[in-house]
Amino acid sequence: TTTSTSTTATTTLNLLQRLPLDWGVQPSYEATLQLFQHQYATFSGRHANAAAQNNPQPILHGIYAMDDRILLGVYQALQDLNIQAGIDVLVVGTVCNGARSLIEQERQYGTTIQSPLLEGKLALQMAHEYLSSNTTTTTNTTTTKDDKDVDVDDDETLIRFTPNPSATSETWDSMFVDFLGRRYTSDGLCTWTLFYQREAGPTGVESVDDFCEIATCEYIPRALFIAGYVLVATNYGISALCLFLMYVYRRQEIIRVAQPFFLALVVVGTIVDTTSIIFMSRDNRDYSVQALDRACLTWPILLSVGHMMTTATLAAKIYRVKRLVDAGLNFRRVQVSVAQVSLFILLFVALDVIVLLVWFTTDPFRWTLKESSTDLTGYVNEAFGQCASEGDNYWVYPMAIAVLHVSVLLYANYLAYKTARYHAISDAKSVAICLFNSIQLLLIGAPILALVGDNIATSYLIRIGFVFLNNFGVLVIIVCPKVLQCLRGNGNKQDYQMHVHNRQTGMRRSESNYSNYLVENIRHHDHSAEMGLHETNSGRVSPNSPSGLRSRSARSIGSGESAVEQNKELIVSFVIEEGNEEESDLALSPTGETPTTTVDDEGS
Repeated sequence: TTTSTSTTATTTLNLLQRLPLDWGVQPSYEATLQLFQHQYATFSGRHANAAAQNNPQPILHGIYAMDDRILLGVYQALQDLNIQAGIDVLVVGTVCNGARSLIEQERQYGTTIQSPLLEGKLALQMAHEYLSSNTTTTTNTTTTKDDKDVDVDDDETLIRFTPNPSATSETWDSMFVDFLGRRYTSDGLCTWTLFYQREAGPTGVESVDDFCEIATCEYIPRALFIAGYVLVATNYGISALCLFLMYVYRRQEIIRVAQPFFLALVVVGTIVDTTSIIFMSRDNRDYSVQALDRACLTWPILLSVGHMMTTATLAAKIYRVKRLVDAGLNFRRVQVSVAQVSLFILLFVALDVIVLLVWFTTDPFRWTLKESSTDLTGYVNEAFGQCASEGDNYWVYPMAIAVLHVSVLLYANYLAYKTARYHAISDAKSVAICLFNSIQLLLIGAPILALVGDNIATSYLIRIGFVFLNNFGVLVIIVCPKVLQCLRGNGNKQDYQMHVHNRQTGMRRSESNYSNYLVENIRHHDHSAEMGLHETNSGRVSPNSPSGLRSRSARSIGSGESAVEQNKELIVSFVIEEGNEEESDLALSPTGETPTTTVDDEGS
């Protein structure tokens, strides 16, 4: 603040803060960063936090350092913060041992000419005087301003000291300093360097707060984030449409046979899995470190649990059919309820959750900055952010999850192979294609993800590509064809055509009625069948009953006739009940006689 009267003017400087720090360039660099990152704004308004608009930060007008070397750290910090020294903040030093270019370019307002050369000359002269006369003089003629001597009055006694005149960008190159009978220029006395060179900086990404504010940080292009959101919207749209149409056509035969509960659970799994892309698409440009830490915990959970829900549900769907097939071939009636098969899904999801809990309670993912480039002096000048674990065994838990998921995929493929002949109710072929797609994406994506290393844009693209393609494939191959047939009006059509390859003859034939396709003809090479009669209330026996079959089989064996010779076929008929249980019946029929399977209003 400046006050003036008719004769005098007084300037008062208010010291805002005195910083205790070690002597040197690096400590002053870190102290200046702390000042502007957390406490002060400049008088030009630069570097004021947006959040502080309602609670303005105090303004720091200038910084004074007792040594120009210390001031070099201040200047470097201001540069890294994009604050212009001499414009946004006034910087003043002493001792003229910094960089002359800062004075020349008016980045540093001023300094003092305090020379070690003159101090040495004075020390030697006083030592010579003392040794010669056993005394020393106590006065001397001091320095000059410009080229004119300023003499001290004879009556004035001064402590003997070297001259210490001030110099600014306007005076340093024209001033002279007289001392002990000689005249010196500023360049002749100062120990400054001609040009500024960095002598301070971040020694690591954790050495300063808000590293990306003072150095270059590599970010995933926003265009890729937008692409990720488009992929999310695509899967969300397909999933929502499928769920809606499945509800609308829930009484259609093609939907009932496909086991709607598990079909819906598959769609929900794709939604959960796809949601992980949203939390992958975040960085420290728009989110705080705390929010990013939460995102780093969220997206692996969604990715892992969602993928397991989809895979385990597809496996459970086939597992349910396989139990019915095995029971039917052994002439047994079984009931496999939705609740029983749901335990199959819960088992694998629980295993997945257990691994995730152990992982995130011992060595969780956190938002971490990692240096990617340093300059010749060893200061970090470029870094990137990513979700990472800090422990040495960071790879153990992701590897355990990968092994678990691959195991479920392989088991589901095995089930699909065993039930391939009952594709109409197990979707074995479609499921096998989806599962093979998942295995292929894992086997290709995982090594590429490891190879790209610190290329965060490529890594992000691979991760969102895996999530989208895996779930998009499940929706398009498993769910969409069924709702599409309903939209075309084929959900209940009796002449719905499906072609089956006859491996025995190499020929192709079609079976009408999608529900009749649930009846698979299994040629029995190891057993014989014989016509018989089933006892009824009238005393007659039906040729298609189990007791009739046993009677036929006995007579056939006795006559030496086999089922193959008589060209008889076993017909396995599945009756799907969409209520609480599912049953399987087995009946025998001569070739050409196809048992009729229907689905009533209750889904039986």
